[in-house]
Parts: sequence; C-alpha cells; structure tokens
Amino acid sequence: MAVEEQSNTTSPSLTSLVLKGGAWMLAARLICRGFGVLATIILARLLSPAEFGLVAVGMLSVSLLKVFTEVGILQALIKESSENTSKFLDTAWTVEALRGTVIFLLVFYSAPWIAAFFNAMEAVGVIRALAVVPFLHGLTSIRIIYLQKELNFRKQFFYEVSASLAPVLVSIPLAFLLKNVWAIVIGTISAEIVRLIVSYCLMPYIPRIRFDFSHFLRLFRFGKWIFLGSIISYFAMELDTFYAARLLDTKTLGIYVLAFGLTNTPVIEVAKSLGKVFFPAFAKISHDPARVRSAFIKSTSVLYLLIVPISISVYMVSEDFVIVFLGEEWFEMISVMQVLALAALTRGLGVPTGSLFNGLGKPKLSFYNNLIRLIALAVFLNMVVFWLLTPVWIGVAVLAANSALLMQFIYQTVRYTNINLADWSFMILPLIAAAIIMVISVITLSYYVRPGFIRLLLILVTGACSYLTTLFVLNKFFKLGILDIYYSLLKPNLKSNFFGMQ
Repeated sequence: MAVEEQSNTTSPSLTSLVLKGGAWMLAARLICRGFGVLATIILARLLSPAEFGLVAVGMLSVSLLKVFTEVGILQALIKESSENTSKFLDTAWTVEALRGTVIFLLVFYSAPWIAAFFNAMEAVGVIRALAVVPFLHGLTSIRIIYLQKELNFRKQFFYEVSASLAPVLVSIPLAFLLKNVWAIVIGTISAEIVRLIVSYCLMPYIPRIRFDFSHFLRLFRFGKWIFLGSIISYFAMELDTFYAARLLDTKTLGIYVLAFGLTNTPVIEVAKSLGKVFFPAFAKISHDPARVRSAFIKSTSVLYLLIVPISISVYMVSEDFVIVFLGEEWFEMISVMQVLALAALTRGLGVPTGSLFNGLGKPKLSFYNNLIRLIALAVFLNMVVFWLLTPVWIGVAVLAANSALLMQFIYQTVRYTNINLADWSFMILPLIAAAIIMVISVITLSYYVRPGFIRLLLILVTGACSYLTTLFVLNKFFKLGILDIYYSLLKPNLKSNFFGMQ
C-alpha cells in the first residue's frame, strides 16, 4: 500500500523526536512490564490465588475513587501551548494533591463497607494500606508532564523504569519472609514512593498550594471530557473485574485478575507506549488533516504488525506457561488466559484511535466510544453471569464487547481521517493471513511435542518465524506495502517517514 507523501511544513526535528520517543517508551514499557511479569510469576509461586484476589479488591477500591476525581488536568496541560503551561502549574499541583488526599481519607475510613460489598472482610487492612498510593501520587512533581509534552522520552524512560524495580526488589524478598498478601501491598506502595522521589529529581518543582479559579476553569474546559470519559472508560475497562469481585470468591477472582494481567500486559503495553508518542505528535500536526491521515495509517500499520503475533503467541503458550511457571494451583487459569488473549488483541487494535481523537482535540469521541463499550460489556456480562458464572465466560463477554467497539473504531477513523475500507484491508488482511499460517504451524508442532518448557520455546520460535516469513512472501509477491511502512520508521532519513516529513 502506498501512502502519499505530504508537504514538509513543520520542524524537521519532530520526526526524529517521535521515532526516538517511540523507541524509548516502548523499551520503558517492556522493561517495566517485564519486571512486573517476573515479580508476578515468582509471587504466584509463593502465594495463593486468594491473596491475589485480596489485592484486586483493594486496588479496585482505590481506582474507583481515583476515576471519580479525575478532571483531566494533566491532559489539558499537555494540550496547552508551551509558553502558557508554566502559569498553570501551581493550580494543577494543588488540585492533584487535594485529590489524592481526599481519596486517601475516603478509602481509609470506608474500607469496612467496601470489603463487605465485595464479600471479603479480610481485605479491610489491605484496602486501607493501598489508600496511601493515590495520596503519594497526588504529590508528584507536576512538571513531570513536560517529559511527555516536549517528547523528552529518555527521562520518561528512566522515570517509568525506576518505579518498576520496586516491586521486584521489595515484594519478592518479602514474599519469601512473610508468605502472605502484604508482600504485594508493601511492594505496590514502595513503587509509588520511588516514583514520587524520582519525579522531583528529574523535574524539580517547589510545590505551592495556590488555586486560581480562572486557570482551573480553562484547564477543565478541555478536561471535562477527560473527566467524563475517564469515568466511563474506567467502568468500560473494569466492569468485568467488578462482576468477578462481587460474584466470585477471592480465589477465583485472583485467577481471573492474574490471567487478565498476563494476557493484556504484552499487547496493551506495546499499544500504550506508542500511544503516548502518538498523542502529542498528532496534537502538533492537527492543523494538517492530510498529514494526520498519513501518520495514522503508518502508526496503525506498525502497531498492528507488533500486537497481532504477540496476542496469538500468548494464546498458544498459555497451557505451557501455566504448567512451567505457575503450577497446579493455577491450572484453572489456562482457558481463561486463552479467551482473554483474544480479548486483548481486539482491545489493542483500537488503541490508536484514542490518541488520534485526543490529539485532534476531540476527546468527546473517546467518551462516546467508551460509553458504547460500557453498554456492550454490561449487556454481554448480564447475558453470561446468570447462566455461566465462571471466569472463562466473563472473558467471553469482554471479547464480545471489544469486538463490537472495534467496528465503531473502524467507522470513526474512516469518517474523520478519510481512510477507506481498502486502506484497512491493506493494513489488516496480510496480518490475518500471516496469523493463520502461524497458528497452523504452532498447532502442528504442539501435536508432536509434550507440554513443557521445551514446547513453550518451540512455539515462540516457530510462531515468529512463520509469521515473519509469511509477511515477507506476501510483501514481495503482492507489493502490499505494510513492511515498507515499517522500514520507513526504522530509517527516518528516508523521504517516506512517520509523519510525512523529512
């Protein structure tokens, strides 16, 4: 597929910044989640599914209040022009600090009622301890937003990675000593403490409690849709976990939550790492619809090129992964992981549109999309919970809701970026063909090799080779162009680069 070139009308440094930023953020997310997965595997070996369920109840309690107090201040600061941002910092920090304090107090004192709602009274102490997390987060240096705003992703890399080390260095030793849920809780709090300290080291700021209503109102004009969208988005993404926490026991909840994390992490983190780059970059070229269209096609093509094989690989290795790394206590998680791997793929395919709409100053569209997903998820969940109340069928409901929303995403991108269905075919069909060959190759291999570590490695190697080989063959004989887009990103000196600029 050939994507037409656009005129060069902005700073030539933007392309290199975006490309380097994408690499730094992708590396940061992969390292962070790599540490997270490592810690999770070790903790799952040492702790029971029920203890993971208790932590899930605590995090749900905190995140619920966080989302109801999200007013979109940070996103609005990123959208503001650089010369105006500094005058809003004190007001923004004050709002965030007050927000964190209110959440801490509400969660701490309402912990018994929250635990009773989830039928997990043993979670009261966990809920109260985790209430410290949003309080610490609210005190973070407000100037940290400049790292994303100015595409300074090298420092952003250090900021993200430093905090991800805490659960590994703290939770794992404590798990050997304590052998209970508090190893995870203390590790989570320590990560936020590290994040707080590093934020002031990287972006020094003297906190001032100062509130200017006019400044707040200006930020809130943009942030109101972020506020409404964050509420809808939260329930759209967490409603399944709420159902599981309310209706399942803590052991089954722990199985579902861990399966969700392991399957979504590799796909969504890749998508979000690139999305963090796409948002400010789309904002910078939002005045030029033709270049936005070209950039969206290229960015989406590369994202899909990565997440399709990742999702298929997670699906195919689920059985071997649980057998090798987690043990008998987690065998029930195998089928849950397989369903949620497909759900993660359908979710990841829609990630670029959120960055696009926010970058174009249309957060309202993201709000409506999340509302559609919430309604679809509620409908599908209520269809399954009364007859088939198991983690697998909750995952099926998530997959169905994600698939419905993906259709909406395709419609909106066609409408707002002038992309036609032929463009989508050129982006998606080669990947579908490669994925089919990949699955056939892996199934054939699995038939002859017993489950275990060797088969896990062979699945990964065989899947990667068959996927890439199929794409190279299709690209060579049918000139589809999807790999050409990928090459243009690896070689920013080429005329055909990420944002249509030299």
